[in-house]
Amino acid sequence: MSQSGHQHRLHPGAASARPRHALLVRAVALALLGMGALPGGAMAHSAAGTPQQAEATRSYSIPAGSLTVALQRLGREAGIILAFSNELTAGLQSQGLNGSYAVAGALHALLAGTGLQALRQDNGGYLIQRLPAAAASGASAAAAPEAVLPAVTVTAEGGLLEELAGAYAGGQVARGGRLGVLGNANVLDAPFSQISYTAQLAEDQQARTIGDVVSNDPSVRVIVPPGFPYENMMIRGFAIDSGDVSLNGLYGVLPPQQIPVEMYERIEVLKGPNALVNGMSPTGSVGGGINVVPKRAADAPLTRLGLSYESDAQVGLRADIGRRFGANNAWGVRVNGLHSNGDSSLDGRRQREQMASIALDYRGEKLSLSLDAFHTGQDMRGGSGLFARFAGDVLKAPDAKTNLLPGAYSRFRDNGLVLRGEYEISDSTAAYASMGRRQNRRSGHLGFGPVADAGGNFTDAARSVSGYENTVSADAGLRGKFATGTVKHQWTFGVARLYSEGGTAVGFGDEFSSNIHHPAPALIPDAPVRPPRDTASTLSSVVLANTLSMLDERLRLTIGARSQRVQTDNYSYDDAGQRSTQDRYDEKAVTPMAGLVFKPLPQLALYANYIEGLSKGDTVTDETAANYRAVFAPYKTRQYEVGGKWDLGQITQTLSFYQITQPTLLRNPATAIYSDDGRQRNRGVEWNTFGQVQPGLRLLGGLAYTQAKLLKTEDGLYDGHTAFGVPRWRFVLGGEWDSHWLPGLTLNARMERTGRLFLSEENRLTLPAWQRWDIGARYESRVGGKRTVVRAGVQNVFNKNYWGSAYFSGMAALGAPRTVNLSVTTDF
Repeated sequence: MSQSGHQHRLHPGAASARPRHALLVRAVALALLGMGALPGGAMAHSAAGTPQQAEATRSYSIPAGSLTVALQRLGREAGIILAFSNELTAGLQSQGLNGSYAVAGALHALLAGTGLQALRQDNGGYLIQRLPAAAASGASAAAAPEAVLPAVTVTAEGGLLEELAGAYAGGQVARGGRLGVLGNANVLDAPFSQISYTAQLAEDQQARTIGDVVSNDPSVRVIVPPGFPYENMMIRGFAIDSGDVSLNGLYGVLPPQQIPVEMYERIEVLKGPNALVNGMSPTGSVGGGINVVPKRAADAPLTRLGLSYESDAQVGLRADIGRRFGANNAWGVRVNGLHSNGDSSLDGRRQREQMASIALDYRGEKLSLSLDAFHTGQDMRGGSGLFARFAGDVLKAPDAKTNLLPGAYSRFRDNGLVLRGEYEISDSTAAYASMGRRQNRRSGHLGFGPVADAGGNFTDAARSVSGYENTVSADAGLRGKFATGTVKHQWTFGVARLYSEGGTAVGFGDEFSSNIHHPAPALIPDAPVRPPRDTASTLSSVVLANTLSMLDERLRLTIGARSQRVQTDNYSYDDAGQRSTQDRYDEKAVTPMAGLVFKPLPQLALYANYIEGLSKGDTVTDETAANYRAVFAPYKTRQYEVGGKWDLGQITQTLSFYQITQPTLLRNPATAIYSDDGRQRNRGVEWNTFGQVQPGLRLLGGLAYTQAKLLKTEDGLYDGHTAFGVPRWRFVLGGEWDSHWLPGLTLNARMERTGRLFLSEENRLTLPAWQRWDIGARYESRVGGKRTVVRAGVQNVFNKNYWGSAYFSGMAALGAPRTVNLSVTTDF
């Protein structure tokens, strides 16, 4: 067995040269993994053993390699108990598993040619043992069997060390994901709306950035034009900066601009405010959270090289190399690299991108360690995505390749390092800790949104920026479990701290005249020199949470609270460059959370939650205000949500109803005093689907309805108006079909439709609804005995020009042009 266990025994006679405790721990590993893959531990003993579950088919994609690893993965994904010893499977290889199988068929396929068999047990699990000698040699099965290994009795529950959830049917999403300090949870066990996309999906869709991947969710949208250095998004109608993406739950260690996907195994979206589970994000995003999980070396060696092309002439090279070594493959190293350069789809624009990462890890019985280090660099020369404001009515969208600033440039460099460890102190307690650092340097073009008249003409000045940011982030805590009668508890206590400091300087160029449909030469100022430090902030928090499981884990209640402290120092300088003022901000707030999951059926979960988000309090910047420079306490965003999740074995449906209310600043016209009494209230319904309808046919996407209203605005001027930038409807649905007439060929298509949205709080200007089709294909075969995959895709296949979103109030962002992507990868 693999993975650590707690209460277990081998029958006498199971002698081994290894230490007794090591053998015993391994002897229950796979059973625990199987239990962890189910919605609840009780199901590993009951529902997992029903004939219906044994006969149900699932889709598997298990690579060839170590038989031990293949059996472990099957146990996790099928949710079954497997019992075997490492000595039995040591040195044996499996041909892997691809396709849909019942459990018995999957085990038969994995064990083919190994001389082993799987015997079903009374508890619904399987015991792996040697085939009788005659059967193994192809003779009569009636021959006398060889002596088999002693039976294994498993009475333990899953260990406390976190493990990545397996892929769901179809391989595009995972069976669960990270819930911040609450740890990893199965989809049906989470009292939130959460989805975790796999690296396989990112590779098959030829995704470049995190935004490309999370756009598969109807509640998530990228709200900047393609080619813009940053990748700001919106979740449930509230903005989220790319700098608010966490790595293994740790904020502040990822680049704040576009984030390449090459080094990530999972990209997880947790929708709704989540201050308790993740803490306050660096910029206070409240609509949801995005977390990425780095790749780790698998037991099977990997050497994958790739070549890519993106129109107009962007060529890229990629490498993904993984190895494990040492006793039981305890040590692993995974290296990812990317270098691309060439002309982009935007007229006159070139982009160079580079990324290098190394992931080292150790997985022991009680201890796991990891070290992730990365470097990213982006050089964008010749312009950026198009923004525009309108003096009158909204103008027709120009050609999506239009470049207003052909002389602009941007340069970014980021270096990051994260160290994480987990240790299982006892059967009931484990400790975790992580620490990360990042250095960011940036210079070049800053966002540009000119005001265009009815003919598209404008006069404006371009701006350039120089800046830096250094961050140190850490968290640590304890998690454990105990029981009070028939009630099981899983508790977590944690502390977190994020320190960041940085400086930004902006330079303005001379005014020039141009047209959004027919751009003229632009005047681009040089970037200022590196500025001194102008801000420093510390976010620190303490969290305590407990999940209570009752009724054979059919009922789960999670409660907890996080105490957060926000400290910020803002500095200003005189003409001589000497620090002249320092504004100090120091506030505290407590954010509670309660979540409930009830399973009337093993495959059906009903859930509800109340949770709060937290953002740094606003500062009054209006110089005419009576309370100018006043700083408000951190403000809380509150969410109420109910929903259901139905796992049909091969495809899952989720339905969510929610309300989120966020405070906003308002000015009293009589007193000229600002208060934080204003509100934006978003109510919505979300339907998501993922999995495969039948073998070879996969679906991914859903529908989101959002009603975003403004309340308590100044003098009631905008009460009842729709918040800017939030479409009422958004629909995304993608499908993949594996060809029967040409094995290895897969065709795919995705349709995205976004409803009309208002450009500002006045609700006077409207960006029309738009619809976009993406199509693609891939072909997998063996070339020279090596697995080779060729992929082709076309985004915006009909080359539709459209305004894609509203960025700031009144500023429209142009949509993506037709873009062709080609790639080929080979495993050596």
